[in-house]
Amino acid sequence: MKRVFLLLTFIGVLFASPEGFAKPPKHITKTIKYENGDKYVGTIQIWKFNGKKKKYRHGDGIMYYANGNRFEGTWGSDVPIYGTVYYANGNLFKGSLKDGTPYRGQFVFANQGFIKLGDKLWKYSDNSSFKGDLIDGKIYTGQFDCPLTTTTGDRFTGTIKSGKLDKGTIVFANGDTFEGSFNSSAPFFGEYRYGRETEIVDTTYKWIVPAGCTFNGDVRTLTGMVDTKITDINGNQFIGKLAAGLPYEGTMSFANGIVETGKWQDGMSPSEYKTYLAKQEAERKRQEAIKLRKSLEALEKKIQKDIAGEWVYSNWISSKNYLWLGAVFKLSQLFIGKKVYYSSQVYTCENIRKTESGIEMSCRGTSSQSKTFNFEDIHFTSDPSNITKISTNYPENLGRVFFYVGHGEDKCVLVSDRQNIPIYIKDYYIRKFGNVYGIAVLNKKIELGMTVEMVQAIRGTGNLSQHVSEGQKITILNYGGITDVLFATVISPIDTYTFVNGRLTGYTTNNGQSSIIWN
Repeated sequence: MKRVFLLLTFIGVLFASPEGFAKPPKHITKTIKYENGDKYVGTIQIWKFNGKKKKYRHGDGIMYYANGNRFEGTWGSDVPIYGTVYYANGNLFKGSLKDGTPYRGQFVFANQGFIKLGDKLWKYSDNSSFKGDLIDGKIYTGQFDCPLTTTTGDRFTGTIKSGKLDKGTIVFANGDTFEGSFNSSAPFFGEYRYGRETEIVDTTYKWIVPAGCTFNGDVRTLTGMVDTKITDINGNQFIGKLAAGLPYEGTMSFANGIVETGKWQDGMSPSEYKTYLAKQEAERKRQEAIKLRKSLEALEKKIQKDIAGEWVYSNWISSKNYLWLGAVFKLSQLFIGKKVYYSSQVYTCENIRKTESGIEMSCRGTSSQSKTFNFEDIHFTSDPSNITKISTNYPENLGRVFFYVGHGEDKCVLVSDRQNIPIYIKDYYIRKFGNVYGIAVLNKKIELGMTVEMVQAIRGTGNLSQHVSEGQKITILNYGGITDVLFATVISPIDTYTFVNGRLTGYTTNNGQSSIIWN
């Protein structure tokens, strides 16, 4: 406690000392005359610091300048802040000052004068005023209360921004008027009305604009609407919307009497553009047709190779394969409008379309409920067992192509294919071996007179040997038999079929039967 008391006592002594820290300022009213002839009458502050006094103009005061100007208003730290400046020439400014220079407020001009906005001089009238911002005492952003005019007779009313025309109305000496926004003091976007016939020329167009025509839009690029017919160099007349000076949407009355209404594209009239689009569409379709034809041809070759057993390709096509276009087209031909079997349910396929990842199949169920399925691959096969389970004898290559999508038990196949496969198999054997033998092969029944191929269609490839006896070609077809390598003897029965000149004349089986149905 004693130390705190001594510290406080020391601080009190310092502030009590006339030679200590600065003392609060005193405010007094005083008249100050300066050597250059200026005179100040008003409130001042006197600061005392380390025994020295400093005077500041602070508060309300009037400054009489030697050049005849006068400021009445508020001062702060020796600088005028807000008030009224009376100029010797009769001008007046009332508002805020920055660094002693008029900054924001109202400037009243006693006499007419000129101001440069953009690259032109504009005249303001006697007793006119400007309200807004100034920079370095010069008009910058705001608005005059009177029209501004040029020596050529142009007349502007509106706002100024950054020392340039900003928004407003300008009446040109040639009779044209513009109302809108300006860019670099030139008309930019708004309504331009032509007071006389005018020729507008650019590198891509030339128009004759009649007196009284009004244009609304971007004046610099001539993008907007004209409300009166304008005429091009060929005598064609247009009314409507322009884009970069060229017809975009409207009506063109051609010199030859034809009238067109609509949109212009790339300089083409609606009819020309329609013809152009038709040609483009025809070319697109032609190219698509070429791609489709090539894809179908390649698909057909692939299928033929697979059916022939060359297996150069696999019997499926992914969405990234170049055969995809043809495969989807083929699948659409076969499936759309037909009943399909998928996940143990029957649906009617309504549409098939390509997607980025595969195909999308839209179907409708028996209760008319819509279903959508997505598949990544398209499959084809000539083996009927890939489509449905078969109880009778069947060839692995039926010679007929079946398409399906999906895998395993969730294959989506045509209901008609599943139903007709037994008929297809019967027709296959009858076409190949005739009615009698074809039915026998279908039922796996060996009959005399069959060919080697017929028996092999029932039993399999077997072991074939041939020799000639008494002028006849003898063919022996054996099945079964296991050879004891050590003793070089056959230790299991052999089924033997004997063919004379290509026809079965007799056979023996391991159970001594002369005919048998192979199950």
